Amino acid sequence: MKAEHWIVSAGMVFSFGVIGAAMVPGFFEDGAIPTQAVATAPGNPDARLAVQGAIQGAAQAPEANAMIPGLVPFSRATSERFQGKVVRMVSWGNDTGWGQIHIWVDNGSGPSREVSVAPDWYLKHLGCRIEENSRVRGVAFKFGKARPDAELYAKGITVDGKSCRLRNDEGFALWSNRLR
Repeated sequence: MKAEHWIVSAGMVFSFGVIGAAMVPGFFEDGAIPTQAVATAPGNPDARLAVQGAIQGAAQAPEANAMIPGLVPFSRATSERFQGKVVRMVSWGNDTGWGQIHIWVDNGSGPSREVSVAPDWYLKHLGCRIEENSRVRGVAFKFGKARPDAELYAKGITVDGKSCRLRNDEGFALWSNRLR
C-alpha cells in the first residue's frame, strides 16, 4: 500500500473517531462514565431498578422537575374565535424588515381585541389584504394566561370571504421559512 493510502485511511479513522466522540457529549469530560449511563446500560442487572427509582422520584417531586435547567413544561395554548370589524391596524418593525401586522377587532360587544396577524410580505404573498373597516373572523391562540385581555395570535383569518392560514396547530408561524 502506498503512503497516500495510509494517510487517507488514517484520516478516515480519525474523522469517524471525532464524529463518534461528538455523538456522546459529556462522556469524556472528566474521565468518568456518567452514572446515568452506567445505571441504564444494557446488561446491568440494576438498570431496571435505577430507571424505576428515577421515575418514582420524578412522580413524588414534580416541583423538582420544574427546576431542571433547559426543560420547560409544555402547556397547550388556548384558542378562541374572533370576528368583527378592523378598527385599527399597525405594522410594527417596518424599519427592520420585519413588518408584523397587528389589528384591533371590534365585535360590537365590549372593547376591541388586539390580534397579531403576520408580516405584511406574507399577507401579500397569500393575497390576504387587510385594511381598516374590513370584516374579519378567525381563530387565534392566546399564549398569555396571566392577563384576561392578552394579545391574540391569529392561526387563520378570513378577510371579506378570503381565508388565509397563518400558523400551524402548535402556534408556529407558517412564514418562518421566508418565501420572498
